[in-house]
Amino acid sequence: MRKRFGQISKQIGDRKGVATSYSSLTEVRNDQGDYQGALKLCERALPLFREIGEKSHTASVLNNCGNAMSALGDHKGAFANYNQARQIYESLGDKTGIALQLHNIGIVQGIKDT
Repeated sequence: MRKRFGQISKQIGDRKGVATSYSSLTEVRNDQGDYQGALKLCERALPLFREIGEKSHTASVLNNCGNAMSALGDHKGAFANYNQARQIYESLGDKTGIALQLHNIGIVQGIKDT
């Protein structure tokens, strides 16, 4: 269903819909353990959300990218993504988003330091 939504969005030129579809599929791929697939979808969603100025969605995708990178053992990459997401959430005043990113940063820092 999500894939079909993305196809329809692409056909009608709905960039936000396409990006949202990629973002949703990123979460699915992460949940399925397909972290490389998740990262590929992140790479497609991020530029679209940035182009249309969807800061909250951009931060969410950065978080998903960080999750995939962390699962793949790329803690430095995960940290960078979580930190970018944190900065966006701070600019939006989104305290929940900030807290989530600080939590994730703490986890990858803890893994890195052990």
